[in-house]
Amino acid sequence: MDRKSFEKIFSEKRTEKYFKRHAEPEKAMLHYQCNIELAETFYPCITTFEVALRNAVGRELAALFGREEKNASEKKSRHR
Repeated sequence: MDRKSFEKIFSEKRTEKYFKRHAEPEKAMLHYQCNIELAETFYPCITTFEVALRNAVGRELAALFGREEKNASEKKSRHR
């Protein structure tokens, strides 16, 4: 893939730091792809943390305000 196509797909603003760092466009594009692969490895950990944090915040708010909503449908029926 050439640089113009790459920048069109991923945006010039997002990829400019890679092209500034590497004289050869192929190396810049490879660096960007490696960064994407690295970020993908963190995804399961980040999503697990997000769920755990959201649940902990939910528990604390329920304890603070003295109520617990079990699911979205219960919440919707309560507000009708």
